[in-house]
Amino acid sequence: MTVDAYGDLWPGCPVVFGVWDWWYPDAAGYVVVDPAYPYDLDVMEFEGRPLAVKSLPCILE
Repeated sequence: MTVDAYGDLWPGCPVVFGVWDWWYPDAAGYVVVDPAYPYDLDVMEFEGRPLAVKSLPCILE
């Protein structure tokens, strides 16, 4: 899976618990992540294979 992350990506930021958006790959395994908020990413796997990407909103304080 190839992930292109656009927007305001903040790796390692504290995130809002229990809130996320799913982003799924197309048939070629390409995912574009572009939420309208600052975010961190989490790649979800199933049986060792990447399945989807979650964008997790950062806590802004």
